[in-house]
Amino acid sequence: MRRDNTKERVGRYISHSQAQTWLNCEQKWWYNYKLGWVSKDTVPHLVMGDYIHGKLDIYYQMQKYEDGEPHYTPDELYDIMEPLILEDLKEDGTNGEHISRALKTMNRYIRVYAPVEDEGMEVVESEMYFEIEIPTPKDRTVTIEGYVDLFYKNKFGLLIVRDHKSTDSGRFWNSLQVNYDMQQTVYIAGLRSLGYDVWRGEVNFLNTHDYKDFNAVPIEKMFKTVGASRTQDELDASLLWLGKMVDRQLDLTDPQMSRDKSCGYCPYANPCLHKFKGKDDAVILQLGFRRKDGYTEYHAAEANQQSSSDVS
Repeated sequence: MRRDNTKERVGRYISHSQAQTWLNCEQKWWYNYKLGWVSKDTVPHLVMGDYIHGKLDIYYQMQKYEDGEPHYTPDELYDIMEPLILEDLKEDGTNGEHISRALKTMNRYIRVYAPVEDEGMEVVESEMYFEIEIPTPKDRTVTIEGYVDLFYKNKFGLLIVRDHKSTDSGRFWNSLQVNYDMQQTVYIAGLRSLGYDVWRGEVNFLNTHDYKDFNAVPIEKMFKTVGASRTQDELDASLLWLGKMVDRQLDLTDPQMSRDKSCGYCPYANPCLHKFKGKDDAVILQLGFRRKDGYTEYHAAEANQQSSSDVS
């Protein structure tokens, strides 16, 4: 079960998503992880992503070997999965459109793409939790934690970590972008700390765009799995960077905004704009956001005097 993000964990536990948020924008990290504000509105692509991840977890859990053989054929797996998705579609009126798209995507993934891409795969674990303690340059101790979407051995006997990503287009990453992905580095370092001889990670893209003629879209525009390997030197350098990041986070009093084109898509765009104009962002936060569990007694004035109002 995934752990709650509480304010007591800030600076003691970090995840790849926290590191990625920090890389994108300090202010976004501040609102989300330091103050614990999340939007009250449902974000469609997050609904879709969570749903795809959940169903892929079930799909790959059912592929674990028993006595050296997989339990099910691809067709048998889909026959098991389809009723689960259809039942969700019937019960969920709010997100029905997204679940319907997920059904179509999973259909082609299981029947067409996965049997070829995953040929010879032996699943070790799906949604595998890990923790690894590292020191920071300022002699603090922080625990890196995460859930590996899929950990498996390929047909050549090589251990690989895989991250599933749903997207709304057929534009996928290349291997250079995977090399820059902090998530892969964290996953590989985490599983190596558990004693696994793993050096390679990959990102598995699933395109959930609502095409008019869904089944006519070429399979290479629907799915792509891109991988890259890490050396020990690369892992050590990344863990050092993470330690420095935690030191900066704990010492931070004045977060900086990224102020680029991505701001228009950020859930914190309105409070950021208020702060940028010298206005009080507390009112915007109170109206459009809610506290994550564990943050109810925490307010912005305690963090950096950017607001004199109690927004707990």
